[in-house]
Amino acid sequence: MHRPIHSLVVALCAVVAMSCPSAPVASAKPKQESKKEKQREQQELHKDQTRLDALEREEKALRAQVAKLEKQLPGARNQLGKFESEARSIDKELAATRREAEQARDAARDAKRFLADAAKRIEESQPSDSAFGQARSAYLDARAGQTAAIEEIENSAEYQAARKTASQSSATVLPQLRTKWIDENPAVAAARKKLAAAKAVYEPLLDELLRKDPSWQRASREDERARDRQTDAEKRLNALAARNVKSDRALAAARADVKQMESTLAKARHELKGIPGKKEALRREIERDRRDVRDPRR
Repeated sequence: MHRPIHSLVVALCAVVAMSCPSAPVASAKPKQESKKEKQREQQELHKDQTRLDALEREEKALRAQVAKLEKQLPGARNQLGKFESEARSIDKELAATRREAEQARDAARDAKRFLADAAKRIEESQPSDSAFGQARSAYLDARAGQTAAIEEIENSAEYQAARKTASQSSATVLPQLRTKWIDENPAVAAARKKLAAAKAVYEPLLDELLRKDPSWQRASREDERARDRQTDAEKRLNALAARNVKSDRALAAARADVKQMESTLAKARHELKGIPGKKEALRREIERDRRDVRDPRR
């Protein structure tokens, strides 16, 4: 009866003997895994701390940037206001000067026309048998003769045909055609010579006659003053136009500067506003990492 019990005891010892050598290997594996997990947690803790440090530096830099922009922006806006005020002033002055220049041009044109009318009236009031009257008649006849000589050639069928052919060629052909047909024509050359001789007699007599006439002298002085006023107005207009261009460029640059500063400031403020939340999240993560690292069960 004791033999079966003895056999069972022997079998149990054999099982225990077989399992005992493998027990240390099984217990080593969890320890290695625990060590690796600790290392990973320490690495994560280091990464989180590095990110937190970076956020601290970023926050410091953003605060400095915001402070600098908040200090600079009022001055930039003030400068922009000055440029805007100057631009409005120049625009107003420019509009007034444009009106003055237009009025001066109109006055100069009127004065010139009045002077020409005065000269014509004086010319036509002279007796035809006077020295001036005869010189004027000869001049007008010579001028009419030159015009008739040129028109006779221009209206001829031969010239019209040559001109039509030349118009289909290069742009330099037409001037060459006129030189050949008109400028070098003997009748035209003779008419021009006659006109030049008549003009040499007529113009000095006309100049002498006009200078002696009080009404022409007044009209001439007014014409000169009107041309001087026009020249002065156009000079001031050109100077203001140059100032306006310079002012517009400065104004555009100032607006761009203020816009850039405002945009940069708004962006920095927005980024700065989000940093505390990021820092708090990282601090909580770091605290969890530290608890995990200190946990003796790991």
